[in-house]
Amino acid sequence: MKNNNWYVNEIAISAFLLVVLVFFWNPWYLWMPEQLVYVTVAGLGILVALYAGLVAKEHPTDEREEKLQAQAGRTGFLSGVIAVSVAIAYQAIMNTVDPLLLLVLAVMVLAKLFAFKSRI
Repeated sequence: MKNNNWYVNEIAISAFLLVVLVFFWNPWYLWMPEQLVYVTVAGLGILVALYAGLVAKEHPTDEREEKLQAQAGRTGFLSGVIAVSVAIAYQAIMNTVDPLLLLVLAVMVLAKLFAFKSRI
């Protein structure tokens, strides 16, 4: 039963995180005044910390769960790399490359390399 509660918590935090991210898509400041942006940024930070805590705490109980966890991590990493790369390519075509996207991609790749090196 404990494992089921963990899964429900992960789904709930993920859903709240996605809702907060939708609020950040706020063209022309239509539905979110500037003051609410600061509250939403704080909420995003809290939700990311909670989600990171859940991901860091998960421990597989057998080989099958370990393999599924590795596959999920690999899928998440590759999806992130592809999404950030597409955003960089799009911004490069528009001649407005955001250096923060370059930094995010570099951090993702370096974190993957260092995490792999620490296992050897």
